[in-house]
Amino acid sequence: MSVFLLCEQAVGLVRGKRLILSDEEKANLETLNYGALTSAHAQDEAVVCALHFESVRDSLLEQFAWVFARKTETPAQLSENQTGWRYKFLIPQDCLKVLNVIAQDKRKDFYREKNHDLSEPPEVVELIEYEEIGEYVLTNRSPVYIRYTAKITDETKWATAFKDLFIIKLAEAIAPAVVGQTEALQLLESKANNLIQIAMANGLINSDTGLKKQRETMALSGINNLWLDYSGIPFIGDYKCG
Repeated sequence: MSVFLLCEQAVGLVRGKRLILSDEEKANLETLNYGALTSAHAQDEAVVCALHFESVRDSLLEQFAWVFARKTETPAQLSENQTGWRYKFLIPQDCLKVLNVIAQDKRKDFYREKNHDLSEPPEVVELIEYEEIGEYVLTNRSPVYIRYTAKITDETKWATAFKDLFIIKLAEAIAPAVVGQTEALQLLESKANNLIQIAMANGLINSDTGLKKQRETMALSGINNLWLDYSGIPFIGDYKCG
């Protein structure tokens, strides 16, 4: 479904009116060119849709753990790191929300704690402790994978349930400007909540990775006699530094 059709359906929910645009105006709406639509004095509904489209999309993607938007990538590890954690990674550019950080581990000290055979420790995938600061993820393990909700800008890749919910949320965003009143918002919100419940029931929104989170255990010698708590703040013995 195109940007134009998504916007037209949202306008229809609040005003029961179609978008009447020239070919050039349609092209500008498809690219969300708010400035060009404004300069051309395009239909007010189209201008308002272009204004709110991206913010509604990204907010909705970020708010729920949509399975269709989930990605797992190997992040770039940075050499400069003064955070108190052992490793620093750059979050992928298309990431809207980090869901988990995952490591594959064959460390003997890790498996000794679990009474495994140390001659050939099995490789295990697990969720690990991490801290997210700005565009970085900080961990005590490397290498890692970052599982996250991505910014999916191609509307053809959206799940149908997401499209339906997006149309309602866009309608909510444009209603005050399009119709000058907010009486329709309560009904739209009720429809949105119903769609969210259906999406969750059908597994389209699901934050469960199927992996168990593990806290790392390591001997003092492994981190140069310096322990790290999981806020990234170093401490020795019972006393935090700083």
